[in-house]
Amino acid sequence: MEESGQKRLQKQQSFQSQTQPQQNSNPTASQQQQQTQQSQQPNQSQQHQKHHHSFHHHHHHHHPEGVEVETAGGGGAGVFPEAGSWLCCLPCAWLRGNNSVHKASLTAAMLLVMSLLVASPVLFLISSAPSGEKFKDCHLVDDDDSCGGGSESACQSLACRGAAERVEAAITRTTDPCKDFYQYACGGWGRHQALTALQDRIDSDIRHLLQEATSGPFQKLGDFYESCLRARDTSLLLPMFTLLDELGGYLPPSSQGPQDLSTLLSRLLRVNGAPLFDAYVERDLHNGSKLVIFLDLPRRFAHTSRLLHYPLAYHDILFSHASSINIRHRRFVEESRAYVYLKDSSEERRLLTMEGLVQKFLPATMAGEQKTKEAHNILLFASLLSKLYPRAKELANRLQRDDSYEYLNLTQLQKSYNFVQWKPLLEHVFSTNITASDTIYVMAPTYMHNLGQLLSRFQTRVVHNSLLLVYATDILHELVNSTMSDNNRPGFCTRVTVSVFSKAVSALYITQYSPQLLQHLNNRVKKMFAKLKDTLQKRIENLSWMDGETRTAALKKLSALRGHFMTWPHLWNQTFLDGLLQDITVDQNDFFHNVIRRYRQLRTFTIDFHTQAPSDRKWAYPFVVNAFYEVTLNSIVIPLAVLTQSYFRTDMPLYVQYGTIGLIFSHEILHGFDLTGAGYGVNGERDPWMTLNTRLRLEARLECVAKQYGEAFHRKVTFLGTPVDVQFDWNVTRNENMADVSGLEVAFETWQRLQDNHRDPRLPGLNLKPEQLFFLHAAQVYCTDMSPEDYIVLVEKDFHTPAPERVNGIMMNSQAFSEAFNCPVGSKMNPGKKCSTY
Repeated sequence: MEESGQKRLQKQQSFQSQTQPQQNSNPTASQQQQQTQQSQQPNQSQQHQKHHHSFHHHHHHHHPEGVEVETAGGGGAGVFPEAGSWLCCLPCAWLRGNNSVHKASLTAAMLLVMSLLVASPVLFLISSAPSGEKFKDCHLVDDDDSCGGGSESACQSLACRGAAERVEAAITRTTDPCKDFYQYACGGWGRHQALTALQDRIDSDIRHLLQEATSGPFQKLGDFYESCLRARDTSLLLPMFTLLDELGGYLPPSSQGPQDLSTLLSRLLRVNGAPLFDAYVERDLHNGSKLVIFLDLPRRFAHTSRLLHYPLAYHDILFSHASSINIRHRRFVEESRAYVYLKDSSEERRLLTMEGLVQKFLPATMAGEQKTKEAHNILLFASLLSKLYPRAKELANRLQRDDSYEYLNLTQLQKSYNFVQWKPLLEHVFSTNITASDTIYVMAPTYMHNLGQLLSRFQTRVVHNSLLLVYATDILHELVNSTMSDNNRPGFCTRVTVSVFSKAVSALYITQYSPQLLQHLNNRVKKMFAKLKDTLQKRIENLSWMDGETRTAALKKLSALRGHFMTWPHLWNQTFLDGLLQDITVDQNDFFHNVIRRYRQLRTFTIDFHTQAPSDRKWAYPFVVNAFYEVTLNSIVIPLAVLTQSYFRTDMPLYVQYGTIGLIFSHEILHGFDLTGAGYGVNGERDPWMTLNTRLRLEARLECVAKQYGEAFHRKVTFLGTPVDVQFDWNVTRNENMADVSGLEVAFETWQRLQDNHRDPRLPGLNLKPEQLFFLHAAQVYCTDMSPEDYIVLVEKDFHTPAPERVNGIMMNSQAFSEAFNCPVGSKMNPGKKCSTY
């Protein structure tokens, strides 16, 4: 470990030498590819086929207090603690179903990149809004009203002038929109405004509210935030190691070690520690009327069960068949060398942090040779444990097979995974009697089997010591990190406060808005939601690839699809607010124990979950900038933060509203009808409603998109001075791509129908038609600036197509786009063959 810097240099030189031969050979391959494309183009231009278009977008997030919320996977940096869940969408907030907090401190920077792009449509809405502007309607009218004026007039409102300035600042006039629409729409984005402005804005708003929360029902929030700002003393390490002693402490070589890890694991789970696996309560996937226990991946990673809410073709157990599985397996893409380098570097930094903590954890009186041996064993176990965690795309592929998850009774669970005593562990965690009649979902069975094998190779004493250090490194270390700069401290304290007091922060956050404005927004979003559903209904009624039985079921599901908008109602109840923080104890001079007390409180079950009925509604925390589809409830969730943006103003042309907000909504709606949504019925129960033949036709249409994207998109990025190939896996992104393509079509058609009675005006100073402005706003939803390193990580970790390919893929399948920009057949953005679904 002492030579880590030299090793990193050697790894970098090795990486460059490995990729150099590719660099030398690429020009020839590139030239051959260009010649092939040129020779094929005349044939492509002669093809004239009918095509349909669509668009879709979905995310969810999870938050520690976990009541009636979804947050993601995708997973936490930024405001939210869970890895991959900071914003959107990716998520779906990205903890779900259990009262705990997730802190992936050493992988947060990497996973934040994924979260940002997963959430990019909603992020754009906020990051591109005028700085400091609060949502204020110029007039409270129906959303069919806009700026007024005919199709040849220009909207002269302040909102329209601002929108025109943002469009003009982002586009690149020198780029042909028929060759690269993303570059045309977003080429000037870096000079306009960075996407990360969203995080700064949300953090700034919440931070200001916390600073002002010095009295009334939110005073304890302010006190907690203040205790974090004061906690800069290096002596904070002492209470951390005291806590480790309370949990079981260091076991020396003379100790035989515990016979079983159940006691330690249950203690760790009660203080937000899940180094081996997490355990939480959530709605039964097969019986939505009851709550059951889920065993899942550690909270360093997105929980597998949450992936059921992602816009992915993760699985459909009853319809999986051998031929498609074999095809998908052959198309499975390995990790790129560049990503492996970044991942290994991140893990090395994590192990270096752990090594420093190990030296303080081991007894000072221990002999040097023994100390070295003990440190080696702990770090070896931690390293091997990390290698067991499935990569994101491997998990996605596994979830398409029959072994995606297991649901077992207690006896079966103990027989299959006998490395702990499950009954006492679960009873201690959930404070109730667990019997043979309880159903337990094992969401990552392959991982759990491999975990059992790993544990059998180490003494329980070594495992015990290692788990304490894993918990200290991944959860506690950031709380006691005294090296954090004063500039970073307020942002960190804001994130911690949000993560452990999500409900209270939600109630504080909505105090910025009047009840009248919120009711007005709620009414408007319901109207937009109804119009988009009506458009999709008409499209489903005319789908040629859907048989009558499936069509009837699809229309029934669409009719039952609900929308949960704004935020949960009890945040407005004064009695609820008065009691929200009543049982909280905050010491302004003891930040560490404030957090630990809150961890314990969040993981304490005061009511037997067997007696509780799952809520039939889902809400997102109002400050979550993410919309998502909740598959187990057949519901669209639109939080307040999405709706309070300038693009949803009543004095904005409808093509702006439907090209941004409408696009996001239609994306989420379509998740109910992708390959994952096809496995869940009207009320979110596990009830596949597509016939086998219809499903095969849908899979063929998704295969069309995957093949098209695979042929159209090839990319290299410069990493450590060397051009490296980006290795896309179009199988993993196929549900998202379907939703992108179909969602755009639904939003555009809905907007066009509204033009029958009202013609939107142009934006001032832009020589662009309303149709062109619709597609520009739809594309600029995804504008982003990203480093090569971020892009490499994103391609590996995210289940959405990266922004440039995503925008171009959506538009190249839209006939309306081609007509709006007069793209000739056979051009890059108007291929002769288009792919369609809904």
